[in-house]
Amino acid sequence: MNKPRLYSAALLLTPAIFCHASLAQEEASPNIGAVEIYMCSYAEGKDAADLGKVVNKWNGWMDKNVATPYSAWTLTPVITGSYFEADIGWLGAYQNGSDMGKVTQSWISEGGDLQAAFDSVIPCDNHSAYSSVNYKAPDGEGWPGKNGSSSVTVFSDCTVAEGKTLEDIHAVHTAWAEHLTARGSKAGFWTFLPAYGADTINGHYKVVVGYPSYEDWGNDHNDYTNGGGWRKGRELSEGVIQCDSPRVYHTTLQRNGGVVAN
Repeated sequence: MNKPRLYSAALLLTPAIFCHASLAQEEASPNIGAVEIYMCSYAEGKDAADLGKVVNKWNGWMDKNVATPYSAWTLTPVITGSYFEADIGWLGAYQNGSDMGKVTQSWISEGGDLQAAFDSVIPCDNHSAYSSVNYKAPDGEGWPGKNGSSSVTVFSDCTVAEGKTLEDIHAVHTAWAEHLTARGSKAGFWTFLPAYGADTINGHYKVVVGYPSYEDWGNDHNDYTNGGGWRKGRELSEGVIQCDSPRVYHTTLQRNGGVVAN
């Protein structure tokens, strides 16, 4: 649902994260992806079945009119407290900013009828965009999988300590990604840095972790708590960043448009 107001979403110290290109080598420039996030609520009398009908039409329109890679997921709250006030979120991912511009131009120019169809089911008043950096690609071949497949995504908002730089943040997340890999985690791990419209973020940036299943999420949580991961997390982050309580979302792939984590 690439909408004109458009967008796409935890913690370094928790077992769940999602994003775009590795910054592991100091001499290498990161591949900066672009993501957008919509916060939506169902219109009166509408539900997931109604949204599915619109998404099917949208996928057909995208196949016919847009060759540029764009992948999208819906996010349904599972463990969020009162943080998530909408019924559903829409996360869209582009390989880079140029692709974001191309897809958005096509949608604004030619997608009016479908835009109205989306609005009739899930009006979205909150739309923000972020630059994404991937520190650990998700486990599993064919990611992000087939349309309709589900996974788990965890988000946290993180605050940077005074005097610390992007290089300091990068070093923390790089080391945590290496820790996850060494422990056999299947998570994908990203940071989302605010770009446009992110005026309600409760921190400086987001940490996003994606899992192929709830079992994998639970395994990482157990490794973090009973396996001593919290000690490593505290060692790396203390005095550099502080992240709030992570939120957990059931994540359904709505379009596999060829965007990759690398």
